[in-house]
Amino acid sequence: MRSYAHRGPHRRYAAFLEDLFGLPEGTMDDLNAQPRIRLNERDEARYPELARAFGLDDGAMRITCFFQSVVAAKCYEGWDDVMTAICEHWAHSHPSQRLEFFIACGPNDDQPVRCEDLAAYFANFTGAEGNARVIVATTPSLRDLAIVLSRAALCLANDTGPGHLAGALRIPTVTPYLPGDIYPMRVWASTLDHHGVTLPPDTFTFAQIENAILNSHTDIINSVPAELLAEQAISALESPG
Repeated sequence: MRSYAHRGPHRRYAAFLEDLFGLPEGTMDDLNAQPRIRLNERDEARYPELARAFGLDDGAMRITCFFQSVVAAKCYEGWDDVMTAICEHWAHSHPSQRLEFFIACGPNDDQPVRCEDLAAYFANFTGAEGNARVIVATTPSLRDLAIVLSRAALCLANDTGPGHLAGALRIPTVTPYLPGDIYPMRVWASTLDHHGVTLPPDTFTFAQIENAILNSHTDIINSVPAELLAEQAISALESPG
């Protein structure tokens, strides 16, 4: 899809399908061509079992998080500041509503950030005025991950595979992106439900970004302001529908 990104987020998938099947331009509806995952009745029936296994609270507003990535340069280290800003806003605007951050992990193989590291880091996170809790867990499969994710009000994600899953489930997804053209936001904000934040393209040179990726440096991704990510997250949560 990289070569179709210039068509814009609404048109790129429709244009790709029209070219793939030799259809006249405008044949495909832009919205119907967007990536979409639909769960079946068996998936829905499995949710209560997964909720019990992970200790999820359906009375809380759930924010599912993907804080891992096999590319260390995409691993944003300011998520606790983003989460704190969300909790502070919620404590002021919705004092009776509890928040639940479900940090979903994959296998530790090739992961620069391990599940147990995330569990230790967020062990004492309680939000603002005790209005939040964090659950860190490894999900058994992508299908189970999709089932749990489908009940989230928001997704906070590094630029990584599960974030695309969230967008395809129509979950508002907030992601920090590296600037420039190696992992550009215009390509990897893969659905209309992605609310990405990046830096101006001239903030860092191509060589600096490449070096960060090749040598697993996080200084560039950490330059994305946490307050901008929090603003995107709060706006998505407060938006109706």
